[in-house]
Amino acid sequence: MSCFDLSDKIHEFHNGTSRELYGRYTGLEPAIAVSRAVALGILSEAEVGADLLKKLEREIAIFREHS
Repeated sequence: MSCFDLSDKIHEFHNGTSRELYGRYTGLEPAIAVSRAVALGILSEAEVGADLLKKLEREIAIFREHS
């Protein structure tokens, strides 16, 4: 891969996937981001911990219903 191809790929990632992820999660309250991540399986319930999981169970259930 040439340096120009690499530069194009970096630019494509930065303006595509990276920007989408940044936009999706930057404006969210942390509790909402974590709830969504648990509901989608990005974070496991064990990673979150029992106490926080209990506090977020309503939000997690809502995200699970709509995914």
